[in-house]
Amino acid sequence: MSDQLGLTYEPELRAAERGKALAASAHYRDLALARGVALELAQGGNVICADQVRLETLRRWPDIEWGNWAGSLFAGPRWRSVGFTRSRVDGSHGNLLRTWRTTNA
Repeated sequence: MSDQLGLTYEPELRAAERGKALAASAHYRDLALARGVALELAQGGNVICADQVRLETLRRWPDIEWGNWAGSLFAGPRWRSVGFTRSRVDGSHGNLLRTWRTTNA
């Protein structure tokens, strides 16, 4: 992938993927619990975002430390990005979040 100036983003994209995988492997339990919550929230075709998953996961398991591993939450063929919303979590500064819906995969 390159932009109009011919700059490539491939090394950065690969590094980001490696970082997410490393964070996810160190927090596999937390990631598995949060993915389960995400699937529950998305039942019936509901569109969800990471904030909703975070709030519900922390309500159930307050000892979980939310971190970089959450970047792998919607990884895989089970999820399809359908839009964007702004984060409402304190300290998030209204960052853009993708919204997701499950696929039939």
